[in-house]
Amino acid sequence: MKTFVPASSLVRAAAALCWLLALITFAAPVSAGELLVVSRPDCVYCKAWEMEVGAFYPKTDVGKIAPLRRIAIEKLAATPYAFKEPVTATPTFVLMDGTMEVGRIIGYSDRADFWQSLKALLNHADPEASPALRKAEAAGGRAGG
Repeated sequence: MKTFVPASSLVRAAAALCWLLALITFAAPVSAGELLVVSRPDCVYCKAWEMEVGAFYPKTDVGKIAPLRRIAIEKLAATPYAFKEPVTATPTFVLMDGTMEVGRIIGYSDRADFWQSLKALLNHADPEASPALRKAEAAGGRAGG
């Protein structure tokens, strides 16, 4: 004997499965210690950060402690992140522990200020990070570059 399943139930199940797959694929929570970089394409300070820091960041000691995840500001609403307050400026650098915000740096002026601010943020979040940060600073302010 065959069981009849209404089409509307199958559609709802398929929609739920698609939503779940989208969450897993596109908005998976970051691992502890990742650094979200929230930017927008027309942001001159975002472009400056990318040229002066972002291109090298993943190769640095700090980049291994807090790997990057870039997110466009207009896509934040579709993510599972729990921010302490709304992200309204770009660039904003948000240190995450899973989906929870640990702290943030708002804006970018120059490489030295960025590394100093990130060092303070990481030391506040993880005192074990400081040896790598000291080594990074000794390498010329590019955190291992």
